[in-house]
Amino acid sequence: MHPYQSLARPLFIYINAEVAQNNPAMVYFVDFYMKNAPGVVNDVGYVPFSTRSYNLLYQNFYQVKVNSIWGQV
Repeated sequence: MHPYQSLARPLFIYINAEVAQNNPAMVYFVDFYMKNAPGVVNDVGYVPFSTRSYNLLYQNFYQVKVNSIWGQV
């Protein structure tokens, strides 16, 4: 028998770009989420995204780019 090896998959949040543009609380939440996710992910034992992925997520959010970053990584 082979020992169990856990799987890793991304944890997504979905943001409505129009709502985010008109809701400062959402912008604050997403900013907080993205700035703190790398540390929290490590603390709970999840597999973090690469630094490049986090940077692209952050950049795309503030440039109001929609859709996934996964074609860019």
